[in-house]
Amino acid sequence: MHSFQMFHHIFKLTRWQQFFIGLFSGVFAAAIAINIACIFAELPPKQVVILSIRWLGGLSWINEYQTLLTGIAAVVAAFISVAHIRQQIDQTAQIERDRIEGRKFSARAMLPLALSKICQYAEESGQVVHLLMRHVQEEQVVIPNPRPVIPTIPEEALTVLRDLVEHSSQSERRYYFKLISALQVQNSRLSGILYDIQGHGSLVPTALNFYALDAAEVYAYASGLYEYARDWDKTVPSGITESEMETAIHLVGFWAEEGDELFNQARRLFASGRYGSSD
Repeated sequence: MHSFQMFHHIFKLTRWQQFFIGLFSGVFAAAIAINIACIFAELPPKQVVILSIRWLGGLSWINEYQTLLTGIAAVVAAFISVAHIRQQIDQTAQIERDRIEGRKFSARAMLPLALSKICQYAEESGQVVHLLMRHVQEEQVVIPNPRPVIPTIPEEALTVLRDLVEHSSQSERRYYFKLISALQVQNSRLSGILYDIQGHGSLVPTALNFYALDAAEVYAYASGLYEYARDWDKTVPSGITESEMETAIHLVGFWAEEGDELFNQARRLFASGRYGSSD
């Protein structure tokens, strides 16, 4: 059955290919029919049958129709060659599709662990911001001692996200782009705190709210992928919602009045289109 399917695939012809093969075959058959008809017109039927058998069996007709037969053979050979090349192209394309699907499957299998690391990074970032908020005195940030350590983005998580971006659909890539962009912006701003607390600039206390929302945004985007990462039938969400942002604000360490103030600020950002979708 497998050999038959392969044969059928190789010799599967388009309508135009079928037309030209039929045309050449028809011309060849017509030439033979005309030749036999001419003989019938001159000789008795019995003798015509005998001569036709001798003519076909003796292969003398090959010399008479050598040019036509050569043309037909060339066309058939070309069709077979094209069909074989097409099969090789199809096989190569299938191998590439399997490779891409395998890479995506591998990255998706590692996604829960990568998301966990990103969420942990967001929580650690929130802790740094929360620590600085507790050291605001008279509209100034008093640098705590020991100075806080700025967390670094987990590289292995970025590798997983990069593989998913490379092997995902356009709609899925948009969400990964939002997550990676949020990570980049948040990390850049938080690293700026380190520059400020070393005495090279001024740290405005009101800016701490934005740093806290940056950490919450990263957490919200990462946690929004958990269902997709754990269930093969789920799809990548289009964005984060207000309720997800509120939960993320709490999970990165901001509760009570601090959390309410941050959520009200986040709600205004949602209204302005900063975070995209909302409840």
